[in-house]
Amino acid sequence: MRKVIFSKVKRAEIEVLKNEIGQYPLSLSNDDLENLLITAEVSKALFVLLRTKLESDRTAHSFQLKLTDSIILMRSCSWNGNDRGPYEQNVCLKFLNIIDQQLKSIFITHKPILENGKEGIQIHHPE
Repeated sequence: MRKVIFSKVKRAEIEVLKNEIGQYPLSLSNDDLENLLITAEVSKALFVLLRTKLESDRTAHSFQLKLTDSIILMRSCSWNGNDRGPYEQNVCLKFLNIIDQQLKSIFITHKPILENGKEGIQIHHPE
């Protein structure tokens, strides 16, 4: 499975990410209930993962996230509703860039295989 890799993440950065993940689902409206439920479930799992990283004695951590987890983390970092200081803004921007770069790399290098065995994007035209 394709994953997004984070290397040498400092404890203070993990704390910022954990706080952003914790606040993000609260900002969503109830209009799109399915999206809200999926985001809440993924955010909860990410929150627990980051909290366990903070509970260890290490000063820096490396970890991998599934694509769906990475996208929720990216949305959490791009959300502007939380009052962020300059440090929190820089951490969020840093992780936005890391995730964006790795997602683009994954999707550029891994094109889907079509039914005819060739690589490309299949476009379905309804009749």
